Amino acid sequence: MTVKSLNKYHLILVFSFLIIDLSVDAGELDEIPVYVVSHAWHTGISISMEDWEKAGGEHFPHLEEMAFIELGWGDERYYTHRGFSLWLGIRALLWPTSSVMHVSGFLQSPEKSLTQERVTKIYISQNELKSLVSKLMGYFTKVDGQIVEFSDQGLYGMGIFYESTASYHLFHTCNVWTARRLREIGVEVRPWRSITVRGLVRQLQ
Repeated sequence: MTVKSLNKYHLILVFSFLIIDLSVDAGELDEIPVYVVSHAWHTGISISMEDWEKAGGEHFPHLEEMAFIELGWGDERYYTHRGFSLWLGIRALLWPTSSVMHVSGFLQSPEKSLTQERVTKIYISQNELKSLVSKLMGYFTKVDGQIVEFSDQGLYGMGIFYESTASYHLFHTCNVWTARRLREIGVEVRPWRSITVRGLVRQLQ
């Protein structure tokens, strides 16, 4: 092999490694915005519908016109109850109870749809997004591969409640649930400090 051929061969190898490195790094870049949205005592996770479905998330027909999806989790009776109920709140905390997922949407980003103090934005990578979406989908109860609707009377944003697989209790509140989903993908947040909305949001800011 001539010197000229060797140089050409080395250049091909260098460019090949560069392409491989770029393809690997692209999935690790923190470039995808994810929003932690607060509604009174509850928090939810919001992602653009495009990113959600690209990452393997369920297609929800009732959110066909929405640009962003929001998912929240909570006690079945307290979360679905309209208004405040002290008894349902105490009941949810004192012993394990059934839970539901609330799926709603926004026509615009949460930043434009809600007041600034109710929205905290973080950035994650494509790989982390896929992991997050997979974990969120794991909380829906499924029968024959289909998620099970609990009630079409959601709280806001064309919301619908779906049955969930997990139990709600004092050490697994809606905000702790949000914190754990973020911590599972590498976000520096401590679930035990996230029992309240304020405790969670302060760690993310």
